Amino acid sequence: NKTGLHAGKVKEHSMLSQSYRRAATINLSFKFPFYGHQVENITIATGGFLYTGDYVHSWLAATQYIAPLMANFDTSNNHNAKIRYLDDGDKLVVEWKDVYLQERETEGPFTFQVILHENGNIWFAYHTIPLEIVSIQDEDHPVKVGLSDAYIIDRTVILPEGRLFTSTTD
Repeated sequence: NKTGLHAGKVKEHSMLSQSYRRAATINLSFKFPFYGHQVENITIATGGFLYTGDYVHSWLAATQYIAPLMANFDTSNNHNAKIRYLDDGDKLVVEWKDVYLQERETEGPFTFQVILHENGNIWFAYHTIPLEIVSIQDEDHPVKVGLSDAYIIDRTVILPEGRLFTSTTD
């Protein structure tokens, strides 16, 4: 619905803008093609990535992600931090604005975006990246830039090599 009442309005997600290791799912106004699937819902994570799967679990950073900058971001420690999004019917723009790495507040803020286009194009945009990505520690949270190449069907991960991994935890 490109002409709807809410089309073209930037929305700040208040819970995500004041959280640590949280995620929230939003409905898309268009179907986004991702690895042969038509994605209708996107989960936005405070950790600088989107999750495209239907099954929300505790290891979202493992598969089915679109990560402009996945890292251990904590929006709860800074009132200026914002996670906001805009769905205009043709694309979804998600912005992590003035976010800081947890317990590394002197090394920020970071501001970046991901744009998902209805035709399947994915753009990453970077406004402020105050340090080299390779210097971000990954002991507490994965640090990644890019896309996953696996997906989950009924808790089975199918990797590109054809190997399977089945989750045994609930």
